[in-house]
Amino acid sequence: MSVPPLSLCQLAFPHTTFAEDVDLCRRLAYDGISVDERKLDRAGSVSPGAFAETGLKAAVCTPGLLTILPAPEFPEPLDVAARVALIADGIRKLAPYGPESVMVCTGPAGAYSDARALVAGKVRDLQKVAADLGTRVAVEPMRVDNRDTFSFLTELSDTVDFVRSIDPGVAVVFDTWHMWDTPDLASLLPDVLPALAGIQVSDYRPGTRSDLRFMPGDGEADLPSLFATFRRAGYAGWLDVEIFSTELWALPPAEFLTRARAGTLACWGTP
Repeated sequence: MSVPPLSLCQLAFPHTTFAEDVDLCRRLAYDGISVDERKLDRAGSVSPGAFAETGLKAAVCTPGLLTILPAPEFPEPLDVAARVALIADGIRKLAPYGPESVMVCTGPAGAYSDARALVAGKVRDLQKVAADLGTRVAVEPMRVDNRDTFSFLTELSDTVDFVRSIDPGVAVVFDTWHMWDTPDLASLLPDVLPALAGIQVSDYRPGTRSDLRFMPGDGEADLPSLFATFRRAGYAGWLDVEIFSTELWALPPAEFLTRARAGTLACWGTP
């Protein structure tokens, strides 16, 4: 039984520098880092050349502005064209690190009566930028209770249909916290896997995004059964540790990542 490569999502690891993340991931046997553009602009950044020398890979990376449409956590700028220009700049900054993909969310539909068509056109524009730089855009669906805060895409099958209507190169991200209870997942996966950029890993309990994500195996998502479904379908892409938790962030970073790695591998099933 092979284990997919394991990466750290910097978006959910905000209290360290890029250089500290590199050191931790190398010491703790992670295979990659999902680079957050915002860490490139802070002290302790790592150049693309230095990153390449570590042997780590860039996985499901994130621009500093995450949503195409204005969202509560990303309200500015209001102009959608200006937002897309900023996201495109983020893709260009991330590209030298060789990302497998660069993730975006739709944002809430809000007052846009044509939100789906509008976002589809903007994702198409961003995919052209990404493809020219040797990467691709990935879109993440979220739980229905995030419809008004992060994403009007709330179902996995609908998201796959959405990205395929845009460009065959556009990918999908599966977040276990959002999508673990997807109905009929096993029947969907043969259609989903070709579009899948990565699985973002955390465990689920009802509550808020920032306070009630848990270490793999500590929640209600039954990740062993979920991952077994992916294994049987032949998934071999990234397992991307993405745990938003004020309580767990209080741990020493090495302990956090050690526990996250152990929990993820235990849920996947080690060889």
